[in-house]
Amino acid sequence: MYVDLRINGLTFRMVSVYMPHAGYPTEDLMQTYDSLHCVLEGARKRNIAYVVGGDFNTQLHVGPRGDLLMQTAHMFSMVIANAEQEHDSWTFCSSMGVRRRLDFVLCSTGFDVTHGGATDLLDLGSDHRAVRAALEVTGPRSLQGRKPVARKQRWSPSVAEKRRYQINLDTCLQQSALVNMYELESCVARCAKLASQQTAQRDLADVKPWQRQDFQDLLAQRRQCRDREGRARLSKQIRAHLRRHMRDRRNRRVNDILSEFRCLNRIEDVYHNPCKAVKNTREGPSPHEFTKYLEDIFTPDRMEMQDPHVGSHDVVPPFHLHELKQAIKNLRHGKAADCDGLVLEMFSFASDNLLTCLLGLYNKVLSTGYVEQSWKNTVFTMLPKAGDKSLVQNWRPIAVLKITYKIFSKLLLGRLAPLMEPTLSPDQMGFRPCTGVEHALVVLDSMLGKCAEWGCALWCASLDLRKAFDRVNHESLFAALDAAGMPGAYVSLLRSLYTSQTGAVRDGRPFHIRRGVKQGDVLSPLLFNVALEYALDKWKQRLSHHGWDVGTAVRLTNIRFADDLLLYAKSCSELTTMITFLKQELCKIGLELNADKTKIFTTLSLELPMYIEVDDDLLEVLFEGKTHKYLGRSLSGNVTKRAAVEVAHRSQVAWGKFMKHKHVLQNKHIAVRNRLKYFDAVITPTVLFSLHALPLTQKQLHDLNILQRRMLRSIVGWRRVDGEPWSDTMTRMNQRVASALQQHPVTAWDQQLLSRQYNFAATVTRSQWPSLVCKWDPRTRWSANTTTRPTRIVGRPRAKWDDRLSKFAAQCFPNYVSWIDAACDVERWKLKKAEYIEMFKVEM
Repeated sequence: MYVDLRINGLTFRMVSVYMPHAGYPTEDLMQTYDSLHCVLEGARKRNIAYVVGGDFNTQLHVGPRGDLLMQTAHMFSMVIANAEQEHDSWTFCSSMGVRRRLDFVLCSTGFDVTHGGATDLLDLGSDHRAVRAALEVTGPRSLQGRKPVARKQRWSPSVAEKRRYQINLDTCLQQSALVNMYELESCVARCAKLASQQTAQRDLADVKPWQRQDFQDLLAQRRQCRDREGRARLSKQIRAHLRRHMRDRRNRRVNDILSEFRCLNRIEDVYHNPCKAVKNTREGPSPHEFTKYLEDIFTPDRMEMQDPHVGSHDVVPPFHLHELKQAIKNLRHGKAADCDGLVLEMFSFASDNLLTCLLGLYNKVLSTGYVEQSWKNTVFTMLPKAGDKSLVQNWRPIAVLKITYKIFSKLLLGRLAPLMEPTLSPDQMGFRPCTGVEHALVVLDSMLGKCAEWGCALWCASLDLRKAFDRVNHESLFAALDAAGMPGAYVSLLRSLYTSQTGAVRDGRPFHIRRGVKQGDVLSPLLFNVALEYALDKWKQRLSHHGWDVGTAVRLTNIRFADDLLLYAKSCSELTTMITFLKQELCKIGLELNADKTKIFTTLSLELPMYIEVDDDLLEVLFEGKTHKYLGRSLSGNVTKRAAVEVAHRSQVAWGKFMKHKHVLQNKHIAVRNRLKYFDAVITPTVLFSLHALPLTQKQLHDLNILQRRMLRSIVGWRRVDGEPWSDTMTRMNQRVASALQQHPVTAWDQQLLSRQYNFAATVTRSQWPSLVCKWDPRTRWSANTTTRPTRIVGRPRAKWDDRLSKFAAQCFPNYVSWIDAACDVERWKLKKAEYIEMFKVEM
């Protein structure tokens, strides 16, 4: 039941809930949740705040019922007022004296929670305690003190504009020679602007709603009207007219983008108000505070002595036109303009005349060693993160680099990547070919699964480095490049690019950048990997029998994905020693461990909090009920529940993404075919991210399909008919979903997941650590890892992520020892994909 209250001109919806307990059929629980969703959706359509309170008969994050509660909170952007785990937070006491928290108060974003928790002030006369919450109404904020902020639009010219732009460029190049980068950039920007002005053809559909003749007629009538009621009636018509045509224009543009299905990020621009009112910057840090914060980051703790070879310059072989074209093609298009208004498309649409001129200027940099200062100046845009916006550390700096520098950097990357890639160890899986996040997660899951199954004590540490990319010392970076064997000519060129750098935020003073790799530069990941490899190589030289012997001469000590490090050890003391040595080596290149975000987890069962002291830092060990995010995955303190915890996490993230894009997915004015296509491109990857590297049960696959069907029903339209039986409603809705899927088929998520897993298995065979760990048997060479021979834990064998692959290979590839050997037979492996999906897909 619910009641709508109107207080001081504001309307609130108060909803009372009782969820059926576990003794009721699951259908009753789902029907109650669907009814709650209808009530909340009605409040949201009316744009009123809402509060939900009652007995949910579940604990947070516990089982499917806890997942339903969290999904509902995410779907409707609600905060749980009494979510904090306190000593006296229980709300229910069973007849056996077991205390649990089953009653909750949830509120929408129209409120700020100042207090929430259980209370004994109200005696309910039952085995439940009351829950009270103090909520502050944020209410509609006044626009006073705000200023309109224009958003930079992407450059998306028509065919006629492209042609006119090319003609203007060729004419400009014929009239005058461009002798420096500034003249070339000015010429490109001027020709692009002129082409837009010269192209007079405009699509009638692109006429702004306020430019239409009928709208202008209404404005004229209101100006001539002298009657107060008449003017009010005309004003209402004008507002309705404007809203209707703005909505139609947006829907038309979204339909066009989805029909092309290219550069989907343009949809954000469609729904963005070009003159959106934002809060005055006085509520956030000042430009001076931002400048001081960034200056501290980019200033090293001790000033380094500059290498005497900084002034020298060896000749780098000149670039060629085909390299330049390939670099422009490989860079990401559709990005925002730089500070001069240039975008990459202005160079990709240009003729060879401009590219030849640009190539000459690039080769001049290589031959003379002179780098224009404009390439060394970085403008930072500050974007807010989660948390208190008044704190400067809760803002993320985004660097805006010049487009001409980005192209030059991409050219350099094409030369340096083949030289540096062989020098990197297989421990590093970030920003490298043929490896990704899933490979790092497979190593982790295989080690956790096998060690838990065979009773081996595995200790892991997920290390967080404090602003790693921004803190690498320049001299350490160049020393690492020299040690890796990079030719001196390229090292000298990089020194020139990194010398005398400056940065600035808008309305702030310039400051020097004396450490860190360039933010937003395509070269930075490679340079950072080389610098980190330099430190980790020295660290591994200090280790003896640390890490795990998985059947190769080199022990498994760490897996890295860029600056995300995960250490593997056999005991707590061994892990402590490894972290101590690593902190010392990282400090030498300017990197620092963030103890607050560094977490340790183990296959041993821990029910109470535990901390490990490492060099005066206390590092938390995850225990039962605690989670930690690593490479996008939610890791549980209880490794046996890792699959269930991550599936619940993926479901919550998916609902959050769904609600973020609901203005497209649930827009009945957009063709359902386009909406389903958008759903498959945006929501599906969010749900299935890295799940193929987890030991999922058939029931969990079935739950994923149920989640998908619920979202599809929301897309095609959910409507209850009074008096209609629930079974008839579900039948009717499923028929509507089936009819919509005939326009654009969407493959069931379990089948998509199986397809991903099968394709991924072929890539595992080409990656060293994933293939070794998947083949590893803890009983072989066990004395190198443990003092006692491993024995399997009593009971059913623990599930592993590749159990289905092993079973399939045993049936379809009997001549191979394991699925890894079978996957090496690439051609035969590809032909069996359909059989794999058919064998393990969920029967609905």
